[in-house]
Amino acid sequence: MVKKSFNKIPQKYRVVLISLLAFGTVCFVSFTIYFKYYGVLPDPLSNLLDEIPAPKSSDRILVFSPHPDDETIAAGGFMHQAVSIGAKVEIICITDGNRRKLKKTRYAELKKVTSIIGVNEKNIKFYDFPDSKLKNHKSEFSKKAKIDIDDFKPTIIFSPLVEDSHVDHRAAAETIDEIYAASDYSKILKYRYLVHFQYWPRPEGLYPTKHMLPPVKLMNVKYKWQKFYLTTNTLDNKTEAVLQYKSQLKMVWPRILLQSSIRKNELFVIE
Repeated sequence: MVKKSFNKIPQKYRVVLISLLAFGTVCFVSFTIYFKYYGVLPDPLSNLLDEIPAPKSSDRILVFSPHPDDETIAAGGFMHQAVSIGAKVEIICITDGNRRKLKKTRYAELKKVTSIIGVNEKNIKFYDFPDSKLKNHKSEFSKKAKIDIDDFKPTIIFSPLVEDSHVDHRAAAETIDEIYAASDYSKILKYRYLVHFQYWPRPEGLYPTKHMLPPVKLMNVKYKWQKFYLTTNTLDNKTEAVLQYKSQLKMVWPRILLQSSIRKNELFVIE
């Protein structure tokens, strides 16, 4: 039927029609590819994300941070609001962040940052594994992490998402997921965060009035993304904390990551 109808169209119009269809197909495919890999989700899409529960004074929150600064990028706001109501927060800095020979500087920055957020210095642990080499120390990391989880008895654990593109974040995520699989931690809330991912976050840079939204490629039923809104006071606090990572703000990509974390909300995948 379609073929017969098409054949009735004069030849000169067929060429135009075919050209338009071809052009439309190219535009659609190009837009699909662009949106998948580079696209910016519309800010109002944040309204479709559920909110994670606000922290309670009885919470015991354990944050696994692959490097000094990941804890603030991912959950600086949540930690600040948690300690402000009396919850206990412990941070585990997994690697030494020493790839550019800045270990002492970055450790000092982390301590300054946590004092701003409200986390006591005695509640920071340094595992001191070599930066970018955590995959070679997964067994030792697993043992230390398991001991600290059992000793601290957290109600909430923050850890990297396995899809993170940084080798240390991936190794940390894989190891912690293995610990979960081998232990009965069903009563612990598990919040996973993303720091490094291709073409994300969008837009890049300092946009404190915009929402943090998931990468387009990870917007599917596998990931239960939820948001945590920051109060004005908490957003100001996180901004001040981020600015203390002066060694990282001197470099282009770390600066973009730090600035991009200053948004109206933080973002987590919930198990």
